[in-house]
Amino acid sequence: MHPAPTRSQRAPLCRAAALLARALADAPPGSDRRRATARARFQTAGGGRLLDMRFGIAVLRALIGCLFVGHGLQKLTGSFGGDGLEATGQAFEGMGLRPGKAQAAAAGAAEAGGGALLVVGLLTPVASAAVTGAMAMAIHKVHAGKGPWATQGGWEYNAVVVASVFAITAAGPGALSVDEGFGTDRSGLGTAFASTAAGLGGAALARLLSDRQPEPQA
Repeated sequence: MHPAPTRSQRAPLCRAAALLARALADAPPGSDRRRATARARFQTAGGGRLLDMRFGIAVLRALIGCLFVGHGLQKLTGSFGGDGLEATGQAFEGMGLRPGKAQAAAAGAAEAGGGALLVVGLLTPVASAAVTGAMAMAIHKVHAGKGPWATQGGWEYNAVVVASVFAITAAGPGALSVDEGFGTDRSGLGTAFASTAAGLGGAALARLLSDRQPEPQA
């Protein structure tokens, strides 16, 4: 049984249905050309665009997900040229995130776990929140004072990632997703804003817990 389409998925179908009705009205009654014209307009203007969008979202989701699995494993295991948990924990301590190892483990788990969920399209709003939280903390602790541009160490890349996962959550996970296959898709603007708020809240909580830790002994 297929899940009911979301609001964002219904809009293109409604436009396509209107074009289908117009095509039927334009063609001569009872003609084969009438039916062919209507079918072509529906497929090109409605169904085709929706299919293109769904596969585009799936490609974006898979790419961001794979990259974030890699980012997380860099922190957790030292894979892909990463520093591993011990060295990353020391770096986090240097940035004022305490205890550094626990904070590094949480960041790595959020990135790897959120990325894996994005790749398969499962619990997409949760995945988006995890990625958003990681990017928000990176902006706060590393990039905020350097302006927007990545060439100067700014937050350009992080903002693009946050906007991308917002768009994925708003539009839905797209084709070839577990959420769609099992009818667990939760999408739309409200869900996207809630997911973003959850990610920002998680980052704020991590900062609050860090600030409550005692200063390291000299």
